[in-house]
Amino acid sequence: MLFIVLQCKNLIADVGDMMSVQVIVEGSMNSSNPYFSSSWRRDFAGGFILDMGVHFIAGLRMLVGCEVVSVSATTSYVDKSLPPPDNISSLFQLENGCSGVFVMVFLLDLHRKQFSFFQVNLVRTKENLPIFVLLAKMKM
Repeated sequence: MLFIVLQCKNLIADVGDMMSVQVIVEGSMNSSNPYFSSSWRRDFAGGFILDMGVHFIAGLRMLVGCEVVSVSATTSYVDKSLPPPDNISSLFQLENGCSGVFVMVFLLDLHRKQFSFFQVNLVRTKENLPIFVLLAKMKM
């Protein structure tokens, strides 16, 4: 993921000022994933959302080149086979004044076999297009 973030950062350098950011992550978690059965992750306060979400936030910070200064979020727990919470929806503000949305969902999906979705949209003054959409078999 680091390589993709660095390449995207280079591509967006000349497309105007940032106005809004949206990050959407959907991860499939099942018993074929080694992380699913690791005992410390199943007992970890914050579940897979906190354990893996920090990496996506780090990528976001690297991509936009500034820090998150405030967050308001809500979580819920739907799939009882996963540790809580299994999804988060949040609003955040960056130090440059830009606001954004971060949504992350983990679900037990035996049919997709760890197929995950990661999308980042940066709305900027000169372009209003997704910076990248990655649909890949990720080791989450």
